[in-house]
Amino acid sequence: MFIHSQQWLLDRQDLIRERQQDLVVLTEEEYQKIFIFFSNCKLIKLCFILQIYLHDNLEKFAFIVKNALKLLQFLLYCQNMLLYLILYLFSFIPWAD
Repeated sequence: MFIHSQQWLLDRQDLIRERQQDLVVLTEEEYQKIFIFFSNCKLIKLCFILQIYLHDNLEKFAFIVKNALKLLQFLLYCQNMLLYLILYLFSFIPWAD
């Protein structure tokens, strides 16, 4: 059974043969420096994406916490108002005295 990802796997001989075209222009040390540079660029991009993602989630969390506290305060206010309303209505019942 053929798996699509197998076509991307290279053995050491294939890798060396493909690198020979690059090593005609560059030395091995320069090739490694360029490889490290582009690896660092990918890493910096990944860190930047993660930073944006974390900042967005932190803002969402802060928004939820702030609104949850407002909601809790509103519910406590409603609870107190409901309690006062019940006490007020019970004051009109003759047997409540």
